[in-house]
Amino acid sequence: MNFVMNQVTALRYFMPLVIEGNRRGLQSRFFIEPKPPKYNCCFRNIDVIKKLSKEFNIQVFRLNDIQNYPNSPTFFIEDQLIYNVANIKNKKYIIPSMIDYIAYHSKKTSDPGHAPGRYVDHCDNVFMVSEFLASYYDCVSEKNVYLGSPKYDVALKSQEIFAKYNISPLDKYALVVFPRIRDHRKIDLVSIYDELHSLGYKIIVKNRGKDHISDKKLAGDLYLEDVDWFPHTTMELIKISDFIINFSSTTIKESIMLRKPIINFDIKPFKTTPMKYLYEYNFCKNMDSNFSTQQLRESIVDIQTNDFTKDFDNCIKNHLFENKNVSKNIVDFVMKRQSTKNKNEE
Repeated sequence: MNFVMNQVTALRYFMPLVIEGNRRGLQSRFFIEPKPPKYNCCFRNIDVIKKLSKEFNIQVFRLNDIQNYPNSPTFFIEDQLIYNVANIKNKKYIIPSMIDYIAYHSKKTSDPGHAPGRYVDHCDNVFMVSEFLASYYDCVSEKNVYLGSPKYDVALKSQEIFAKYNISPLDKYALVVFPRIRDHRKIDLVSIYDELHSLGYKIIVKNRGKDHISDKKLAGDLYLEDVDWFPHTTMELIKISDFIINFSSTTIKESIMLRKPIINFDIKPFKTTPMKYLYEYNFCKNMDSNFSTQQLRESIVDIQTNDFTKDFDNCIKNHLFENKNVSKNIVDFVMKRQSTKNKNEE
C-alpha cells in the first residue's frame, strides 16, 4: 500500500492502515515531499518518519518513485499532492482530515485555490466519516464510501500515557486545548485556571507546534505541543483527562469519540461555530467569553456528577460513526477493488 504525504499530521490517519496492512503481510510505502515552512513538514520531522519506518517495516521514498509501484492502492489526505501524481494508474483513495473537505470536495466552495469538486475528479473513492457530514456540507458523491476514520484505530493505554508524561494517575486532570494565538486574549484564561485549581484539578495545556506561548501563567501545570504524531499527543492527553476545556476547536470530535465531556468557550471570529451540531448535547457546556466563575464552577460540577453515556451514544450515531474495525474495513475495500483491477488488466 502506498501513502503520500508532505505533512506528518497524515500519520494519524495512515499508521492504523499500515498496522492493519502489516497484519496481512502487505508492504507499506511512504512517498514524501517537503511542505516548507510548516512546522509539521515531513522533512522537518524526518526522524519521526524514520523511527516509524523502522518499527513498522515501512519503505520510504520521494514522490517521483511512486511510478515504480503502479499496482498498489494509494492513499492521500484531502488533496495533498494528488494533483502532482494525477497520471499514475494506481487506484487513488482520499481520507478527509478535520472538515477541510468542505473547501476541497463541496460543490458550494468558493475557495479560489480549489475548483469545485476538484479532488473528487482525481480519485477513485473518498472515505467520508459519515453520511450526515457528507450531506450537511454538500459533499455527497457516488465516490464516497462511509466507513469512518482510521484515526481512532489506536490503542491508548492510560497507564502508559501517565508514565510517558511523568504525571500521577492519582490526580484529576483538565485538558485545556489552547486557543489560537489570534483569539486567546478574548478570554480570561487565568480565571479559568484558578477555578480549575480551586476544584483540585491539575491543568494540562496542549498547544499546536506553530502557536507557541511565552507567558508562563498560561502554561498550566504541564505544557505540551506536538510531542508525537502517532499516537498523537492530543488524543493521548484527552484519554487521561477528566474533561476538556475547548475554544470551538475541531478537537471536539476527538473528545466525543473518546467520550470526554467538554466545556466550550466560543471565541472564534466566525459567525457560526465550526461543527456546531456537536455542541448541542448535554456532555458539552457552552459558555460565553464573559463568563462568571460561579457559572464555570457549576458547569464543572455538572460534568463531574452526571453520566453522559446516552448523549455520547446519540451524538456518535447521529453525526459521526461507530469506531469499529475502520482500518480493517478500509483495507478490505481497497484490496477487493485492487483484485478486480488486476483481473481486468490480465
